[in-house]
Amino acid sequence: MSNINDLCKRCGGACCKVQLFSEDWLQATGAKEVHYDGEKGQYKMDGYICIDRVCDHLKDGLCGIYEDRPFNCKQFKVGSEKCLIAIKASNPALYKILNLEI
Repeated sequence: MSNINDLCKRCGGACCKVQLFSEDWLQATGAKEVHYDGEKGQYKMDGYICIDRVCDHLKDGLCGIYEDRPFNCKQFKVGSEKCLIAIKASNPALYKILNLEI
């Protein structure tokens, strides 16, 4: 992939538009389903449950509270599998381009 540091700027905050839960996580926790207030839709993609819900702190495609973001957000690594799945879910055209660059 070209410069991974540019990925956040290019995607427009995909990780802040789609909440991801692995199907393995559901099994491990015993949860039968996941729901968020205000979710727009829910679907499965590549072993993840994807929930369309835009974070209130997303501003112009970037995190408005980056320095004070929650622990879960800090654990979401740029270029990781979850990152790419979020891009695939919220910005398929960019994912297609990135997939060619990987």
